[in-house]
Amino acid sequence: MGLSSAQIPVNTARDTYLTALAERMSRRFDQETGRPLGNFAPIYEARLYSGEGAQELQIDDAAIIIKAELNSTIAGVPTWTDISADFTTNKMSIKPIRFWPKNRIFRQATFIVDPWQQGNYRFTGVWGEIQPDMSASQPANGWNGLSSAQIQALAPDPTQSTGWWVTPTDVAEAVADWSLYQMKATQAGLSDDAGSNTAARRLYTKSIPQNVQDVINKYKGDRSRLALINLDGTDAVTDQYAIDPLAMKTRWAGWQTYPQ
Repeated sequence: MGLSSAQIPVNTARDTYLTALAERMSRRFDQETGRPLGNFAPIYEARLYSGEGAQELQIDDAAIIIKAELNSTIAGVPTWTDISADFTTNKMSIKPIRFWPKNRIFRQATFIVDPWQQGNYRFTGVWGEIQPDMSASQPANGWNGLSSAQIQALAPDPTQSTGWWVTPTDVAEAVADWSLYQMKATQAGLSDDAGSNTAARRLYTKSIPQNVQDVINKYKGDRSRLALINLDGTDAVTDQYAIDPLAMKTRWAGWQTYPQ
């Protein structure tokens, strides 16, 4: 009786194709969810936001913010002042408190209005729709030009040398399924005609498998919530009602969608 090895033979061309296919499907997944490219993987960089005079500032999906700066120059060359100490003194916090990703920052002193709307606050950290995994390995020394100590400071638990931010499991599985589907697309199809006579049925490949579409729908940027609207149509979340209690009397409730 002949025996065959369970090991798949090495095929460099196939592996190269699968790697490129997974990358392409990952970018399509980003686009279908309406999120920035690469948003489901850790991205380390500094991003600008404009203050609106409220105590909460909406930001992109983030894992951790390690540095916060304020541009104290209204016009001309920016003058960045480090206000990161507000995190350690509990005057500023990233929310939601217990879950990831984070998507807003609260500050007791409020976020100063940016008259030019060009970004008077600069936040540096790890961005993305990602989750902590204490068993994941941290990036190697030199990742984004950072030392091992700086990388560890960005980890879910900065006191440990293991643990990092990873793509959500359902997203990774959906992209893998989609990649496999695309690879086998020429070998299968979906029928739009009922009947048992296969030869008489028209076959076509579907753009997105249903199980993948279900995950995409979960991560789409907009969600419905109960909005608190002032009489002038502004959203109470970013309105001055947090400073002026009288503004609370001028609101009504209605359904509206907001970016996540």
